Order: sequence, then C-alpha cells, then structure tokens
Amino acid sequence: MTAIAIPQAVGDWSLRGVDADQVFASQQLSDTAMTAACRVTARFDPSFPGWQLYRRVVAGTNLFDRELEEWAASTAWMLATAHKVRGREYVKASSRRHDWVAQAGLDALDHVVCGRYAAGLGERADAFGVSPKTYQRIRDPMAACMSIGLETFATELRGEYFRTRKRDYLDSNGIEPISYGTLKVRGSCFSGDEAALGDGCFQREQSPDSDTL
Repeated sequence: MTAIAIPQAVGDWSLRGVDADQVFASQQLSDTAMTAACRVTARFDPSFPGWQLYRRVVAGTNLFDRELEEWAASTAWMLATAHKVRGREYVKASSRRHDWVAQAGLDALDHVVCGRYAAGLGERADAFGVSPKTYQRIRDPMAACMSIGLETFATELRGEYFRTRKRDYLDSNGIEPISYGTLKVRGSCFSGDEAALGDGCFQREQSPDSDTL
C-alpha cells in the first residue's frame, strides 16, 4: 500500500497556519502531538487501531501494516458471520470462506489508505470463486466503516491537538485561561410566560470549565 502524499512538516513547535494533518504527517512528532494522540486514542475502543490507520494515511508509516491487515481481515469475518435483525445470515454460511472474506477486508483497507481498490469485483470474484455481489457485500461496507472511523478519529485528533497546544502555550507563558459567560436563552418574551421567567428572557450563566467538557 502506498499512502496519499501530504506535505511534510518539520515539527509543530514553530508552525503558524499549518493544519494538524501536516503536523502529524511529520516523521518526528513533538510532545504536544503525542499528548493529543494519547488522549484521543483513549476515547476509542481498544480494538480500533485509529492512530495506526491515521498515521498510515497521513505519514505513510508502514510500521503498523501487519496489525492493520489483521484488523481488516478479522473485522471482515465478523461482518460476514453477522446476522440481521430478524435472524437471517448476512452472508450465507455456504458462501463464507476465510480466504475471500479476508481479501475483501484488505481491499477495503487499500481503498481507505490509497484511495482505490487493488482489483475490481470481477477479478476478485473469478479468483475466489464467489459471486461479485457477495464479495461486494463485505468489501464496500468495510471500506465505508473504515473511512467513517478514520475521519472520526482524525476530527477528534485535530481538535485535541489545538486544545493541547493552546494549553501548553498558556502554561509556558504563565497565562490563566479566560472564562467567558454564555448567553443562554431561557424562553420567549412573547410566549405569555414572562412572569415565570423572573429576571427576563436571557440570563448569562458561567461557562463550564473547558477541562470538564
């Protein structure tokens, strides 16, 4: 698998106006980046290799390829052996085999990492002796789920990186975080319940501490 090319970054300690994906595309990561990665990884199920998949895409790091391949194959088998709500098999037991199911999972992984499938449905179907439609029932949902999982992890990581970077900057410069009030709507002045609103329709309430969100 070959990762999609993304501009490399030297490090996030001196970057201005560079997005988080460029920061994590660097082969050398700062403490800020690693702290953000650890915090986000802890929010996901341990069986989901979000960090490994993200680094494979943005940095081309092939260190985790074996782990990603095993994850793709095992997850594809879980999908193949699943049952629908009314008990029907997602893929008939007579059609299930580890070889083509695992390959469908690997094709899905290729699609997420490289942006394309390594081979077409017809080619895979002929090679494994399974119908193209059956093969597609594993490959396409797997690719979609992997893409959603990757983007969810990446979105969380980008936000956490900038929060961590801001917190580190404030700490290093001895600056206390600013707490802003939030304008909260309590009701409509035209709803006829003005008496129940007490001080008025709007009340400024203290924002919760960002560390507790």
